[in-house]
Amino acid sequence: MKNTRILRTRVPETTHKVVEAIARQQQLTESAWLRRLIETTLQSSGAIPQCIEGKDEEPRQARLMVRLLPDDRALLSARAGVRGIPAAT
Repeated sequence: MKNTRILRTRVPETTHKVVEAIARQQQLTESAWLRRLIETTLQSSGAIPQCIEGKDEEPRQARLMVRLLPDDRALLSARAGVRGIPAAT
């Protein structure tokens, strides 16, 4: 997340509680939920192209391999799919 900036806002307490509940239901942090909402809104409005995220990032130099049992791999993939992110450990 090298080329990112922080975006902040204040909302009423009731709004914050709703966002917190929705994010928890989707197994996301409030920040990740808000980022997804902003990206989806910008993409649907045509303000930004569909797949621009990650083009500026360099590949990671250090990698760690982990063997997973088939059931664990299926669970990992399912959770990542719900969150809309690649499956990783």
